[in-house]
Amino acid sequence: MAAPAVDYLLITAFIALPIVFGAWLERRGVTRRRSQQLFGFAFYGCQTSAAVLAIWVARLTGAARLLPLLTLSGWLASALLAWFVSRALAHPPRERGAFIACLSMSNNGFTMLGFVALALFGEQGLAQAAYAQLLYTPFFLLVCFPIGRHYGALAPSSSVPAMLAQNAKDPRVWLPLLAMAIGLGLNVYHVP
Repeated sequence: MAAPAVDYLLITAFIALPIVFGAWLERRGVTRRRSQQLFGFAFYGCQTSAAVLAIWVARLTGAARLLPLLTLSGWLASALLAWFVSRALAHPPRERGAFIACLSMSNNGFTMLGFVALALFGEQGLAQAAYAQLLYTPFFLLVCFPIGRHYGALAPSSSVPAMLAQNAKDPRVWLPLLAMAIGLGLNVYHVP
């Protein structure tokens, strides 16, 4: 009975400590540039590396191969629904963008999914959770970032499709995607 309690405490710590650390940094007056560097390290360094390694060791069998497509379809459907609702609400651009981003990622479960799977099922559980979220990084980089940029401006300068096309040319987008493709390739070719 004590082991599950310890696991849940660890999951809570993995979630709460970064939030507390971020709030502490904000109170200490960390600059915007430093915040962007920390985000870059967390996203491009830690998250991408963990995803590549987890995808490399995941067992891709049977119907589980469809998990990333099912997950992606949920995000896209949520984003589309949010876009339609945001038009009807007629809020200013920044509020529309925040609404779309929040609603499209609300069914993500990304933070808890990996930690819960690791606590309950060990390394293979984390690997399966990472595989199910395989298309998270492409969705985040190719859809969420440009939508955020588009609606982050007080007056959007171009259409959403034009912003998506422009974003696809950004090399920062392709580094994590390449890394994840390498992890998947290592898995498919059974590299130990």
